[in-house]
Amino acid sequence: MLNQLQTHKQILLDLVTNDLEPMSGAFERLRFLGELLQANGEHYTHERLVARYGQGPVDEALAGCQSELLERLLEMPLAQQRDDLAAYLDTLPRGRAASADEVLAALKESVPRDTASYLTELYYSNLRVLAELVKENPAKGR
Repeated sequence: MLNQLQTHKQILLDLVTNDLEPMSGAFERLRFLGELLQANGEHYTHERLVARYGQGPVDEALAGCQSELLERLLEMPLAQQRDDLAAYLDTLPRGRAASADEVLAALKESVPRDTASYLTELYYSNLRVLAELVKENPAKGR
């Protein structure tokens, strides 16, 4: 049990340090983790971590991390979520207005498996509101 906890801690430290920390915020991190899930939604595809720690421990650690990110995102005030989403969209090559619909569709796919239905509904509801806010006030893209 202790070895498993230490392994998960090492996986998360590696993930945060090398992948998540440089990202713009919660939405970008959530989308990144969502994209790591294979098409069947059962395994995360992170070659470096899987090679070092094995598929099972990586799946467990990243699923927990993805769930934690979603919960923390939902704890943010809606204005802060809007700012986080806008900052993420501003990092994309086509900018905020051109990317909003595409990114919001992808973010809907970033809900972790086994998420309680009420949290999923809240997340989707927030995304609908945020999409309208971003569309009403698009900023210049890069």
